Amino acid sequence: MNTRTVLSTTLFAVMLCPGIALAQVKTAPTAAAVARPMAAKPDVNYITQTTAKIILADGLTEDDMWKMQQEYFDKVLAKSTLLKHYTIYRHAWGSLGASVVITLEFGTWEDINKFNTEEREALETAAWPVEADRKAFLKKLNSFEDPYHRDELFVVQNSMRR
Repeated sequence: MNTRTVLSTTLFAVMLCPGIALAQVKTAPTAAAVARPMAAKPDVNYITQTTAKIILADGLTEDDMWKMQQEYFDKVLAKSTLLKHYTIYRHAWGSLGASVVITLEFGTWEDINKFNTEEREALETAAWPVEADRKAFLKKLNSFEDPYHRDELFVVQNSMRR
């Protein structure tokens, strides 16, 4: 075992449990402190999920909402190079019966950030080149969802999928 291994093991232990790390520094390294190769990066995907109550403004129907969701999918989400999977559905029963659930699946955490900070806006601009049209469409689309919604993040282990 080299000095770098002992130092990195100690620093890691300090982050997890400072009291134990101090004891490790004072004693000689044990077999448990021997460096092991890092495990391979886990094969996982990341899912963002939004659940929101459906709101229908005067003169609009749920069919209008679904047509706009389809248009947004066709013009933006289907053209994403980062989005692996997309699902939108209406909660079917119970107290959330008037809710919509939207899931987007990405390969990495960085893909989520890149999609939300770069790609989404670029695809929306390409879909609706006239800024006024784009803003009007997105405002109307967003009006179908209660602004007080629930956002969740999930990690899916790909080796456990069929």
